Amino acid sequence: MLCHDGCSIDLNCDVHYLFPVADRWNLYPLAGISVNDFGDWSAGINLGAGFDYAVADRWDITAGLKYMIETHKNWSNPLIISVGASYRF
Repeated sequence: MLCHDGCSIDLNCDVHYLFPVADRWNLYPLAGISVNDFGDWSAGINLGAGFDYAVADRWDITAGLKYMIETHKNWSNPLIISVGASYRF
């Protein structure tokens, strides 16, 4: 185990594709993979969706939901809610 008690490792790699739906609004589906160490290693897939809203020329606010389907038989599959900001280069 890489961590001590009360610690874990969670690695995710997700792909989004933006669909413009209105001026300043984009919706996206999400798919990806995950691995984590909550006492024992597990892998899984991530499925979800979200939206981006352009508040300025290169700045967006974003929110989404992601469901993590894990392989370990003793773990529940979490639903992740995310809110954030992004800058486009």
